[in-house]
Amino acid sequence: SPHGADQVGWTVVDRLKVRRRDETKYIKVANPIDVLDCLGECEELILVDAVHGLTANAIQCWTWSNEQIMDGADGGSHGFGIVQVLELAGELLLLPKRVMIIGIGVEQG
Repeated sequence: SPHGADQVGWTVVDRLKVRRRDETKYIKVANPIDVLDCLGECEELILVDAVHGLTANAIQCWTWSNEQIMDGADGGSHGFGIVQVLELAGELLLLPKRVMIIGIGVEQG
């Protein structure tokens, strides 16, 4: 999201676009449910998101579906969070073979 601490994901995407010159598509979404629109021919999905409760600026990586992700699942401030979107994508047979979630710790605001 472009708001508050959630901007960390968008900042990472912007920096990767500039630094990497490959065929990777870098997409920013304002709401997690919008990820579904990006999965058409996706072979690998890497999601970057702010994580409250993780030490500020700490980075944690998970491979979908990891029990640790599932245990902390809620809709967050979006109402429909990443976990719910990935579960739905799985039900719709849209998930790519590899899904990684990179969480970046942010302070509670």
